Amino acid sequence: MLLGVVTPLLFAPSLGRQLAHQPEKLVECYFKGVFTAVSSVGARLSGVAAALILACAVTLAQRGNPRGAARFTPAAALAAVRLHQITGPVFNDFNFGGFLIFSAVPVFIDGRVDVYGDDFLRRYLRPEELPGLLSQYHISWTILGTAHPDVALLDHLPGWRRFYADSTAIVHIRETTTSP
Repeated sequence: MLLGVVTPLLFAPSLGRQLAHQPEKLVECYFKGVFTAVSSVGARLSGVAAALILACAVTLAQRGNPRGAARFTPAAALAAVRLHQITGPVFNDFNFGGFLIFSAVPVFIDGRVDVYGDDFLRRYLRPEELPGLLSQYHISWTILGTAHPDVALLDHLPGWRRFYADSTAIVHIRETTTSP
């Protein structure tokens, strides 16, 4: 650290003599060199950046999934629910919570499990608790992933029927809910 403080003081007298003779030319030369270097490097980098962006766009277009995010989200299922004006509280798959919140649908559960508490989470995860949860929370419809264990139970639960199914989500509605 001491070397960093002392070194500029040692070089200051010789630099002072140099600068005293032609300060304008030195400053002009220095800045001209800096601006020339920056502009040429910037031009090269912008060309490289444009080429990389174009290459990425082409690659994504060729490899892209035509369904996009719909492959992972229940967008089509939610569209069907909205089309048929199904309303009321929903019992949703934990994994669909964020999408439903983003779509302005009040959720039963989502990724913020610490807010719900351990007892609630245990009840949600036990299939034998499903009929009680549906009744207690006055659930009108469900939206669950195709691999969710409660799907099979809902298929056979009295008062419920499968309304919609695709490769991402399955929707069940209470028989008293508005249907097509």
